[in-house]
Amino acid sequence: MPSEPVLSSRRPARLRGGRPSGPLDATRDDPVPSVVAALRRWAPRVGGPLAAEVLASTTVGRWPARTPDPVVARYGTRTARRLLAAADPPALAALRALQLGGPDGVAPAAAAAAARLAAAGVAEPDWWPDPPATPRGGVGLVAPDAAWGADALRATGARVGHPADGSARRVVLVEFRGRGEPVHAVAAVIAPDGVATGLQIVGSLASFAAALPDDPDPAAMQLPDERPSDAARRIARALGATAGRGSDADRAACDELWGFVERRLATVAAGVEDPTPRERPRRDASR
Repeated sequence: MPSEPVLSSRRPARLRGGRPSGPLDATRDDPVPSVVAALRRWAPRVGGPLAAEVLASTTVGRWPARTPDPVVARYGTRTARRLLAAADPPALAALRALQLGGPDGVAPAAAAAAARLAAAGVAEPDWWPDPPATPRGGVGLVAPDAAWGADALRATGARVGHPADGSARRVVLVEFRGRGEPVHAVAAVIAPDGVATGLQIVGSLASFAAALPDDPDPAAMQLPDERPSDAARRIARALGATAGRGSDADRAACDELWGFVERRLATVAAGVEDPTPRERPRRDASR
């Protein structure tokens, strides 16, 4: 990727929660205790919601990439129950992180358990917002973003283009802002066969485009705008292809940000997009 990531997709080993090194097998591997321990330790210490999302995704990201959906849901339910039983601030921080960055089979159970602990008076992590003073309102806002009120996470643009090497791969980017975090984008590299071969978090769309190297062929350098909903569907299809027929290398390149990307795709699918298109700087085709 030509721009520096906001947060690296490769996290320190201490954040990985003792994940198994190979595909999960429910009869042999039980990742739940180590995941719970890792999240309880690190979720209260992250610097903001974006870091919490990445923490959760890197801790449980391999589950949907390498495990059947029913097993993922079972792991998610057990993780949420263990944290709910702990009923203390580290447990609520862990649940909030999973609510933000957990995959589809994990986030709903985490959100429900987090709501129960919050209602019981357990202290929220420092990075979780106070209840908004304004009514929740906002057409299309999805949990947990009602908690951020007017600063809810939203998609603000998307681009699809070719890498500078002229290959048939596509780079699909969807930009987000909100929650008081820097503007950033989800970037997926999609192979000609439709399989996602890499996921990354990068800076804004404008900074990504500006960082592309010069190339004598202007067509190879263009990153045309696309509707976020259309770009999100491209990424969703590619992740489905990776899970179904991708190689181990493809899954390994995507698994740690899988949950993060699923949560972002859910935001776009719910219609949480910026209604005002922004002017994007375009590369000069005459150079």
